[in-house]
Amino acid sequence: MTVNWQRLPGTNVPYHFLHYYVPKKHLMKATEEELLVRETILSYKSDFDSKKRDKAILKMADEISVFLKRFAFGILPDREGFVLMPIPSSNIQGFCRKGSLLVDVVSKRVGLIDGSDFPVYMFSNKPIHLSPVHKKPMQNYFLLRKKIEGKNIILLDDIVTTGNTAKLAIELIKLAGGKTVFCLFYAKTKRFPLKTT
Repeated sequence: MTVNWQRLPGTNVPYHFLHYYVPKKHLMKATEEELLVRETILSYKSDFDSKKRDKAILKMADEISVFLKRFAFGILPDREGFVLMPIPSSNIQGFCRKGSLLVDVVSKRVGLIDGSDFPVYMFSNKPIHLSPVHKKPMQNYFLLRKKIEGKNIILLDDIVTTGNTAKLAIELIKLAGGKTVFCLFYAKTKRFPLKTT
């Protein structure tokens, strides 16, 4: 199997995704595999059922770890010193719990530095999101230069849709003196043709 690395729009950073995620409005067009992926992601995002969430994290970590070991590390000259960092989500508590857990499990399995504490939030009750599409404030988010500077970062997230959040994270990593090697997503939102009348 060969891996089709793509470039994240507006960057020189390669990215890859493992599955397609089908939005609710297109469920009738989803394959059985896509429905299972959707169920895994919804369980991962769950704030109500920690057992389901933890099971989803382990399932995602299994697949991500296998991919990294089999395919992604071929593009790295030496994996020592590389950092796996989550892309911040729109919910501070959700990010801390889910993104950090996923990165923690994967980084231990594949021998990368756990960068789940590299993104830092100042306290706020308001949800935030890095993507300008969401039009939420992002002044509560920053990267610690002392942790990022000189580091090679691999960004990890559950879903990519537009890539705007990842693009902004890449820019912030660069400003903090780090380098994003590639982005890896468990799934990419599947686009369907618009209906024509």
